[in-house]
Order: sequence, then C-alpha cells, then structure tokens
Amino acid sequence: MRKIFFCCFLSAVLAFGLCQLLQADDEIPVGYQEAKPWGNQLLKVRRGKSYGLLRKSGEVVLNADYSRISDLNCYGKAILQKGSKYGVISADGEILVPADYKALYDFIPANQLPKDSQLAAYGNARVSLAEFSTLDTLLTNAKYLRFKKMSSEVDYIIDDHANIILKDVSDIVSLPVNGMMRWWMNYSTFCAYGYYNIDSQQKISVSSTFGDNPQNLKGMTDFSHGDFIGDIAPVRGDSSFFFVNKNGEKVKEGYDVQCNATEDIWVFRKDGQCEIVNSQGEALFADKGYADLHFPPADGDQSLMAAKSNGKWGVVTMDDQQVLPFKYDDAELLTNGLVRVASSGLWGVADLKGKTLVPCAYMDIEVGGDVAANACWVEPSDSLYHIFLIKEQKQLPTGYVYIYPFKEGYAWAQPNDSLYLNRSQAGDERYGAVVGVDGRTYFSTPLRYEDYPLVLDFIHKNGDKPLGSLEGRRLYLYMTRDQRSYRFENIIPEEEWDY
Repeated sequence: MRKIFFCCFLSAVLAFGLCQLLQADDEIPVGYQEAKPWGNQLLKVRRGKSYGLLRKSGEVVLNADYSRISDLNCYGKAILQKGSKYGVISADGEILVPADYKALYDFIPANQLPKDSQLAAYGNARVSLAEFSTLDTLLTNAKYLRFKKMSSEVDYIIDDHANIILKDVSDIVSLPVNGMMRWWMNYSTFCAYGYYNIDSQQKISVSSTFGDNPQNLKGMTDFSHGDFIGDIAPVRGDSSFFFVNKNGEKVKEGYDVQCNATEDIWVFRKDGQCEIVNSQGEALFADKGYADLHFPPADGDQSLMAAKSNGKWGVVTMDDQQVLPFKYDDAELLTNGLVRVASSGLWGVADLKGKTLVPCAYMDIEVGGDVAANACWVEPSDSLYHIFLIKEQKQLPTGYVYIYPFKEGYAWAQPNDSLYLNRSQAGDERYGAVVGVDGRTYFSTPLRYEDYPLVLDFIHKNGDKPLGSLEGRRLYLYMTRDQRSYRFENIIPEEEWDY
C-alpha cells in the first residue's frame, strides 16, 4: 500500500513540477504532460494520448482531442488524425480539411512512386498519382487530395479547404493540370483512359482498346495521354496520335509518331515531316520539311532546336533562323551554348558559332557543366574514358572504365586498375577516385559515388589540393565510422585496415 501511495505521490509531484515549469516558461495551463514547438509560434501539447495546439500565451488553438498531429511538411501542412479518420491542418493551426475521412491519398511525386508504378509521360513531363495512401506525412502542398468518406465507399477529389472537386471517382487519377485531371482504367482485356473536366464535372473517355493489355500502371504508358498545359492535350490512340479539347473533341489528328516535348509544346511527325504543336493548337514548322526536331535539355537554351533536313542535322531557333548549318550526321543541344555533333559515326563538340571544341573523333563524349572549365570526357577506340583538355586540344593518357561528368572542377571516375575493379566486383557497387580537370587524382581511396559530394566538399575546404594518403585515410575512416565494429581483444595492424 505504501509503495502504491509513493508511486502516485511521485507521479503527482512530477506532473505538478512539469506543469509549473511549463507555466513559468510558456504560460501553459495545468493538465498537459508534454509540450513542444510546432508550426508558426505554436505548441503541440499532449494530454494522455491526445494532442492539441496552444499559443505560447496559453490560448487554445486546437483542443487536445486528436490522436496525432504529424510534423509539418515543407509546404507548411500536416496530417490531423482522430482515431481512424484523417484531415489536414496548416502551420497556423487552421483546420483545412476536417478529420472526417477514412483514407487519405496525396498526389505522390513521380520520382517517389514505386518503380513498377512510375508512368512515362510526354516529353520531360512527370505523372503524379494519388493511388498510394499517405498516412504518415503529406508529400505535396495538398492543393488536391483524394479522400474516402467514413460513411461511403465513394472516392472524392477535394481541394485544400475540403471543397469537393470531383466525386464518384473510381479510376487511377493524376494531379489536375489546368482544370483537367487524367484518369486510367486497366483490366485484363480492356484499357481505357481520359480526363475529368473539373469545372463541368464531366468524365471524358478519349481512347480505349481491347486485347492482351499490361497488368500494371507502367505497362499502360504505351496507351497514354498528356496534360492540358493549355487548351488541348495529346492522346495516343490504337494506331495514331491526336489532340483533344476540354470537351474531349478531336481538334487535330493523323500524327503517326510523337518525337518529344517540353512543358507546353509537342513535336509530332506527320507524313514523314515534323511539326510543332503548341498548347493553343497552333502548328509550327509544318511547311519546313524537317524530318526530325529535338528540344534542348531542361536547363539549356529553350529558344533553340536541333533539326534534321535532307538527311543532315543543324540548329535553328524557334522562329526558324539557322544557327548551325545542316552538315552533321547527328546533333544534340547541350547546356552552356554547346552542341554534341556527329560525323562519320564519331562524336565531337561545337559551339553555336560553329567552332569545333572537340573534334568528331570519339565513340562517345560526356559533357558536364564544367566544360567551360576546359575539360570533358571522351571515349576513343580503347573503350576507356579519357580527359580531353579543350584549350590545349589534348587527350590525357589515363583511361577510366566508368565516369561521371565534371562538377565544380572534379569528377568521380573508376580507374582501369585492379584496386578499384576488384573492390567493385566483390560487391554490388562501383568504386572510383576523385579526379580533377587537370587529370590529377585528388582522392585515391576507393570511393562510392554517393560519398563523392562529402569528399568534394572536403577537398574544397582543403584548398583544392590533392589529399595525401594520411588525409585520405582519416577522411574515409570518418565517413565510414557508422559502418565499422571492433573487437577490443584484437589489435589490427594498420596495413590490414580495410578502408
């Protein structure tokens, strides 16, 4: 009996002491067992197993009636949970979506989806799907969410203030773009897809096919459709491509091949010639006779395109002014105003004035952002990658089996050496060294590429000097400190250390 009394007394003292401490610091009313900063100058408090929100003055923002208030995501929104029901709350403690829903589906970014559920899209676009329950944290700004109500098996698409955007949703859907949401249906012998018009609440079917269709999302990319960046969207039918408007009506059709796309224009081939269709449905270059058109990379000059005419490639502007003559077997626009060009089956690099920076003499060329710093990777006939110094027009002799482009004056590369090759063959990962644009090795200890940024930062802090063997060992020991264990009864000679 005295033991029980003592435990109760001790618990009361601790609770009273905690409350007194909180009162002194933040004026929190007595009765909470835990308080910690949350959101915009708020405190998340716990009473028993329930959570709420207070201002530091003690004013109640949200009663402690919730089983969980998640951490805020980078958009300042969090999941609010009451039992088995879910909602959304802002960093200011405003309930955006009441906790009235039994399932919460966020539109998960494409690169965070499982590999077998990632959908290819037109050009560089990515498809964000709302098919995977996200009960731990929100991944987006929750502008649109897919919910299932407690009293119904019907799914709803709602906005971030619980306004119903669409109801009776039973399909795979993607994040709405310009008032239109894509949907997919996939069965063993039937595949269909189309759009929801959010304004009119209309479900539009734009294409369907019977037959032996793939049984997963990834397989459906062969039968897909694009977003409404503007007033129209591209669709792939059974045998050709066409465009539809927001009512699902065909406005342009008869395209046999889609080449590539950026965010608001598409390149299609029709009757052996390429044309650009922009988001308003206007056709560009339709009368130019170009057999192919390629856009620059996302971080390149978007006013340029590589074009093919009479079997040869050149570079033109979006208003069809010639930049490079049509004399190459192939051409790929790069960043920094450079073009990767091919002649007689071999690759080189030219600038937009037509000056040859790297002669067309190589099986492959890897050009990173540091090409302006006088170096890129070239692959001659020995099938190894070598550093090519542009100003000196010189290929360095050391060959590497596997490389990444230069970054900040350095690159990770795997030497053609048993020390690195044997280490790589023993495991599932490649190991390489850190090489500078001058061809010197700045870190020679076998290194995984994912550890390369840490070493690069250390090299910069070391005055951009090659690391000696002792410095390299110390750095690698520090990097792998969480991956090693020791038996204290044994003494391992330094020459047996496994770096």
